Amino acid sequence: AVTGIVLASGAQGFMGEIDPAWLQVQQQGSGGEDALKAFARGAEALASRIVHAAKPIAAAIARDAHGAGMEFA
Repeated sequence: AVTGIVLASGAQGFMGEIDPAWLQVQQQGSGGEDALKAFARGAEALASRIVHAAKPIAAAIARDAHGAGMEFA
């Protein structure tokens, strides 16, 4: 049985940051606002699942953690 979950960092750090170039393309492209809203809803849903999880969740960070990565940790 699962007693807990550990989110571990990879070789590049703990979670990647949002790419500013991707954000700019989404803002300027057709349907970009919808893509950004969908991304934000997905991130919010993931955060909610972590906060309300029945099992404890811990972050094992061996490298840098900034922005959203630090928030999730």
